Amino acid sequence: MAQFRMYFLDQGGNVRGQAEFLAKDDKSAILVAKSMKVDGIAKGFSLWQEDRRVYP
Repeated sequence: MAQFRMYFLDQGGNVRGQAEFLAKDDKSAILVAKSMKVDGIAKGFSLWQEDRRVYP
């Protein structure tokens, strides 16, 4: 399992929050991140593993 960090982004691309979680690979991490919704706050997200950008 690997550690991933997700940043919740507003419409302007500003970070509005973050979450960290474990996933077995990039594909699984993207699915987890897409399932995490913060209605009214986040319009998108950026997903990282350490200093490597995973998504988008």
